Amino acid sequence: MFSWALRMLKASIYSPVKQSVMLTNHDKELEKSLLSILPLVPHLLYVWHVEKNVLKYAQKEWRVNGLNNKEREVNMELYNEFMAR
Repeated sequence: MFSWALRMLKASIYSPVKQSVMLTNHDKELEKSLLSILPLVPHLLYVWHVEKNVLKYAQKEWRVNGLNNKEREVNMELYNEFMAR
C-alpha cells in the first residue's frame, strides 16, 4: 500500500533534494515500507500521535474524574512539564 507512494516520493524528490527525515503516525505497514524503500532516512513519530496515545492509555491509569480544582491544577502543571520535554 505505502510502497508505491514512497517509490513515487523517492523518484520525485531524491534527485536534487535529499529527504532528511520522515514523520509517521507509527503505522506498522508504513514503517515497513520506509525501511525497504528509504532505509537511510530516519523516521520519527509525529508528537501529536504520541500525545494522543499518552492521553488514551494514561487515562486508564490516572484518576481524572472527580478531581478537585487543586488536584486538577497540579495534574495540568505536571502534564505541561512532561509535554514540554
